[in-house]
Amino acid sequence: MTTVVFDLPDDIAEQARREGLLSEETFCALLEAATRVAALSRLKEMWAATPADLQDAPPLPAETLQAIIRAARAGHPA
Repeated sequence: MTTVVFDLPDDIAEQARREGLLSEETFCALLEAATRVAALSRLKEMWAATPADLQDAPPLPAETLQAIIRAARAGHPA
């Protein structure tokens, strides 16, 4: 568990408090949602940077994908 401490302007803190956004559970949910949005944004950027001929490539077989994932988790290339 990580403890995060930061200062907020009084008006924003009061608005967030009234909306119930300063509870640990709500704040954690907000950060999780923001993290998913950021990851999706990075994925879209990577896809846009992918050459068009690769975007239309046939999908890899499931076995190949699993081998790549296992290798990445083990810390070495497939």
